[in-house]
Amino acid sequence: MTRYSSLPMKRMLMASLVLGFAASSAMAADGKAVIEKSEGQVEVIRMLKRLPAQKGMELMQKDIISAGEASAASVALPDGTTVEVGAKSRLKMTNYLPDDAGAPRHTLLELLNGAGAFNVRPLPPQDSFEVKSPVAVVGVRGTRFIVVHQVSRRFGVQSSVAVVNGSVQVKSVRFASMPGVSAVVVQPLQKTEVSAEAPPTVPVTLPLSEIRVMAAQAGLSSTAESREMQPAALDGQQPAEPRIPQTPEGVRAQLQDSFREALQEVQAQIQQQAIQIIQERIAVDNQKKVIGRPVAPPPVP
Repeated sequence: MTRYSSLPMKRMLMASLVLGFAASSAMAADGKAVIEKSEGQVEVIRMLKRLPAQKGMELMQKDIISAGEASAASVALPDGTTVEVGAKSRLKMTNYLPDDAGAPRHTLLELLNGAGAFNVRPLPPQDSFEVKSPVAVVGVRGTRFIVVHQVSRRFGVQSSVAVVNGSVQVKSVRFASMPGVSAVVVQPLQKTEVSAEAPPTVPVTLPLSEIRVMAAQAGLSSTAESREMQPAALDGQQPAEPRIPQTPEGVRAQLQDSFREALQEVQAQIQQQAIQIIQERIAVDNQKKVIGRPVAPPPVP
């Protein structure tokens, strides 16, 4: 009696397992990106509506993830890629779904402002993955890297790209179509910078500790504290030497980089001299006022 009474229970368990497997398969087939973590003030801007970002929330194409001050969010893509959105940053999920089932996946994420850390899984040959800022386009095959986009009085509009492992190709949005201006390849523990006025600089070697500081200052705390960002993760690996291109395009990029640094130094010197001249003129004017002040006659006894 006991043996037969257990059959309905077994059937119910089998049915629940089958339904659970079907549900998970449907979610995998659906392939939506989801919010993995939301800390502080994080919103999803969708069709001009602002929705509070919550863990497990599915993201649609064209959604914009907006993180406020002292806030951060993490996103998991269907291909296993993870993205961290830093404080005071906005990331647009421009395109991450294939047009048809089985079609190549061409992922495009746009960092509108702020900072983002990207851990991209190795891609099949037919797929592509790009991260775009207002001034730079980063092509990826499978790597971990950081993009920081900022606007400042000193550097103007500028994007910095630093690579932890793997490699990326960086090109300028403005100068990509110009003849003679090529993209640069950024190797592990290297950084390049792209501005609105110039193509990418020649990659320079950057210690892992500085990349961690760069991530922390940009509000990418999870990335800065991750295992991959610890010195032990390198396993004795030495930073790659910056590859100095000998092509005319590479030489031109080097000259542009040197010219930019020299121009910044000259501007700083001119500003300092101007301040000194103004201070000297103010001092002279004050002396003239003191000298030209009428002297009171001595008192009459």
